[in-house]
Amino acid sequence: AGREDVEKFLYLLMAERLVEGATNISHVKMPTMQEHLSFIRKRVYRAWYVVANATTGATDMVGAVSLTTGNELGIVIRKQHRHSGYAKQALKLIMDKHDPLPGLPSVRPNRYVANIRAGNRASIALFESLGANLLQHTYII
Repeated sequence: AGREDVEKFLYLLMAERLVEGATNISHVKMPTMQEHLSFIRKRVYRAWYVVANATTGATDMVGAVSLTTGNELGIVIRKQHRHSGYAKQALKLIMDKHDPLPGLPSVRPNRYVANIRAGNRASIALFESLGANLLQHTYII
């Protein structure tokens, strides 16, 4: 898949999440395509990969996995591909490839973290299956 295909796919993936009501702290409304492209081209993530179906090839994009410089993991899988093992495999691969950056007080822990919506039972179960433990609840006012 070419760069433009990936950029469009990531935009579609974000739109799909917002339609589902899966907003999070960073996205409460859909950005414009120009805002999205600007964000992507800033390369704000330490690592960001498109998840593809290994059987059908790189053009069959099913999701995305990311890692920030704050050691935060993120994973999004398209609805029709969920519960198929993609998320767990992608998270394992990104953690195998990228060790957590050293901890810095008030900036990042010396371990991976993930921000998960409280009602997202599948994601909670996924991260718990990888050995994650609940650290805190975050509220927005």
